[in-house]
Amino acid sequence: MKWMRDRREYEAKLRARCRVSGEDYDAVVDSVVDAFESDLLDVFCDLKLHPPLKDIAEGVLLAKMKSIVDSVKNSTLPDIKALFKKELKMNMGESDVAARLLDYLEGLTAHRGLLRGHAGPRQGDQGIGGQVCGHGRRPGSEQLLVTCKWRR
Repeated sequence: MKWMRDRREYEAKLRARCRVSGEDYDAVVDSVVDAFESDLLDVFCDLKLHPPLKDIAEGVLLAKMKSIVDSVKNSTLPDIKALFKKELKMNMGESDVAARLLDYLEGLTAHRGLLRGHAGPRQGDQGIGGQVCGHGRRPGSEQLLVTCKWRR
């Protein structure tokens, strides 16, 4: 996916440059084939496209890559309803939606440690600590505030 995004950005910048400078886009653009290691591309063609690389048009190669990137892993979708029924447990007695969501996220954090590990001690902090998170609202505002800090 990163390569596809980088390629789109590269082509967009090159088109803009060609519009300004009057260069021919097709003459200055690097081919897709040149962007890959030849051995890697040969294996990809053998496994996914079947004809040898020399017989494949660049558009076909890009279309196949796009179809792979756009597809779901292993061509299977999880049962979302069952997953939510099993995993999504919210306190529906709480009337404030934001507070309900934060309670749910705190439960996830406590149960699975989702926020742990994303922040660490600052340079020079000593000892072993943990991440402490809290939430609240700014006075006079509907804006939700979530804070996390590292403690020793």
